[in-house]
Amino acid sequence: MDYIRFLTIGLLGCLLLIGCDTDSSNSESTANSSNKNDATTLDQKVSAEYICSHLLVKADFFGDDLTLTIEDKSYQLNQTRSASGSKYENKATKTLFWQKGDSAVLEFNGQRFSNCRTVTIQRPDAVSKRLTLPFTARGNEPGWLLTLTKDQFELISDHGHLTVIAPMPGGSIIEAGKPIQLETERLGPLSFLAEAKLCHDSMSGMPYPYAVSIKTEQQDYNGCGGEPRSLLTENPWSVLTIANHMLAEESRISLNFNADFQLSGIASCNRYTSSYSLTGESLTVSPITTTLMACEPSLMEQEANFLKHLANINRFDITKDGQLILHTSQGETIKAQPGNP
Repeated sequence: MDYIRFLTIGLLGCLLLIGCDTDSSNSESTANSSNKNDATTLDQKVSAEYICSHLLVKADFFGDDLTLTIEDKSYQLNQTRSASGSKYENKATKTLFWQKGDSAVLEFNGQRFSNCRTVTIQRPDAVSKRLTLPFTARGNEPGWLLTLTKDQFELISDHGHLTVIAPMPGGSIIEAGKPIQLETERLGPLSFLAEAKLCHDSMSGMPYPYAVSIKTEQQDYNGCGGEPRSLLTENPWSVLTIANHMLAEESRISLNFNADFQLSGIASCNRYTSSYSLTGESLTVSPITTTLMACEPSLMEQEANFLKHLANINRFDITKDGQLILHTSQGETIKAQPGNP
């Protein structure tokens, strides 16, 4: 009897050990499978953009490697083991990026951002290919103005002494990057091309969404086209700096320009509304109204500073990487990036 009892106990112990080992193996296999599902496929580059508080972060995944681009600087990270998601780290620069689905955690420059989320950003060089009609363009040296409709091409130059009018080719689709050939009485054969890329007026510096060229046998005309307003309205904006000072950690300031010349957003604590005016050389903001919430003193101070600078805006610019720069009459700036904060 004692022998049978010992044998039974021994068999039960072996079964328990096998079961534990099986559970452990299954758990490890599940974790590894989860990590592989979250990670990118080997030999395939996948890119995404994240908003981490006030930072715009571009992430390029390639196998076990990750390249983060933050504030125009790149950081190389390697994948490390994690219980969930995909975790990348560079111990030398103390940079960490932990991706879980459409969200992520970023540790960068001594700060931790736990609210990173993916965004889709409309760039100045990714505007619609089809031109919105009527389409206008202008240039300098010599000064010229073009108005384009679905039926007619009109070019005015030489202080109004030269006017060229020609019918548009029947059934022509007016798209960026697609040249249009015309026959005119005064200038003969003519070629028109609008390219969807950022263009600055050579006199005022005003940014435009299209670079335009008109080529004739006598002279070439180069300038900018489209509506500068579209560069403001195509994205919501998240403020990065005010007069070169970063925002308080975990605070939010936003700018939303709409097509009806209304401006609104979050000023740190309160919401604000205003209107804006855009001329050939300037951008100005009307008197600003806000809600009347009270927050901690540091946020209220930041809000007052932002509203003071916003009220003094006199022009804007768009950088090559798509950031918005608002210039004040005192020479200060508000810098913002595409996306909601």
